[in-house]
Amino acid sequence: LADCEGFRYFSLLRNDAESGAAVDLNYMSMTIWNDVQSFEAWRNGIAFKEAHGGGTLSGFVELLAFMARTMKALPKPTFYEGLIPLSGQLSPKELPKIVEGWRQVRADGKTLVPSECYVEIVEFTALKDSVDNVEDRWAKRERNLVEAPGFQFFSLLRQEPRRMSVLNFADDKQKYMILTIWKDKRSYRDFESQTGE
Repeated sequence: LADCEGFRYFSLLRNDAESGAAVDLNYMSMTIWNDVQSFEAWRNGIAFKEAHGGGTLSGFVELLAFMARTMKALPKPTFYEGLIPLSGQLSPKELPKIVEGWRQVRADGKTLVPSECYVEIVEFTALKDSVDNVEDRWAKRERNLVEAPGFQFFSLLRQEPRRMSVLNFADDKQKYMILTIWKDKRSYRDFESQTGE
């Protein structure tokens, strides 16, 4: 995955049990790409097959059996266009070790994998006739995120129109997410307490 052209970021997100937010999913797999062409190339390539059963029939069947044993429902993909991205600077020491395009993560199936970042996602819906105003407001908004200790990434995400019909989303509305990624929960909480955001 890390070797794929246009790949920027991957994280397996686990709900923050302390947040109190009512969410129907325990986990979310998130990838960020430079453009939709890079994403589609990955989705139709070997790396995608490796991540989803190894590209063999027996591997795919094994993946389906695992999903049936461990998941309440099948994964529901959603696709967003990233607007106004901002990135913080990671030191070489903060970058994860990659071996042949993949992370080497120790997991024993009994204990939770330690958290490596903290992600805040805020969802909201705008009426289609106010979309330009919403996006213009965010584009002009002053931000001090890049200088904030522990800040890693921000983007305003707009749900991709060509995929909305799959989710039966109303034609007169546009769904957005505000995504921020932080080094850890403390960094996020410190920023939130200082800015009131």
